Amino acid sequence: MKEWNVLINTGDDTAEITINSVKNNVELFNAPSGHWCINIQPGFPVEVVGVMFSVKEMSREQKTHAAKQIHRQFCHPTFEFMKKVLSGLNDPDKEFLNIL
Repeated sequence: MKEWNVLINTGDDTAEITINSVKNNVELFNAPSGHWCINIQPGFPVEVVGVMFSVKEMSREQKTHAAKQIHRQFCHPTFEFMKKVLSGLNDPDKEFLNIL
């Protein structure tokens, strides 16, 4: 999280994510597993996903594992929504989108 410039506020369950000197405040949710997760629904900054999740250099096996992880970490969004968000990046990874 340090490399993503994430500051977690446990008092109000929010996180501040800074990308290119732009601060984004997002709400954190508690997953049944006890982990915090970020809900990337409409209005969530696409840039945050791009910075937090880069798959270009991964093997197919690593991408499959990463697809499961991103689905869990972002509150189980629908495939259609994830594809829309990840396709909005400048250079989406087509293999990863197919795995997802």
